[in-house]
Amino acid sequence: TLFRSERHKQFAATCKKFGLSLNIGKRLVGAIKGSLQGGTLDGRKGVFHSAPEKQASLIGYGLMLLSQEQVTEFELRHFTGKALFNLAFRRPAMSIFEAVFYDIEALSRTGSPGYLSAAARDEIFMVVALTPLLRMNLRATLDQEVTITDTSPLGARGGIATSFKQAPD
Repeated sequence: TLFRSERHKQFAATCKKFGLSLNIGKRLVGAIKGSLQGGTLDGRKGVFHSAPEKQASLIGYGLMLLSQEQVTEFELRHFTGKALFNLAFRRPAMSIFEAVFYDIEALSRTGSPGYLSAAARDEIFMVVALTPLLRMNLRATLDQEVTITDTSPLGARGGIATSFKQAPD
């Protein structure tokens, strides 16, 4: 039997009362595979990533943009929205984007199609190339040792922390 919290039981009772069906695809409790918020949860591999059709859509749209001589602000904004959704599954990858926002701003000022900057083209290409790798490892453990490095014109330093402050109650 599935474990259901009191809130979930109340939700199910309300749906039944109003004749609303529960979404079978979102019943993840006890499931090995399922979908959640446009993502795919793979319990066997222990990963959560965007659904394959969302990945294919992003890759296709990115390649379309790269194949165009000029793009519109709408097209670039649309790609950026798709990309940010997918990049959220591997948040550090969001650091790829910078130039694309400058191009969006420039296109919004002119109101007409324009050329992508070389930097924005590189960013779009990187998103397309990285899309299959954008996933969360749900089985990753926390490292008991944190390493930090810093560089400046005056030199470089590094440090290792092996004990941490306790989180406040």
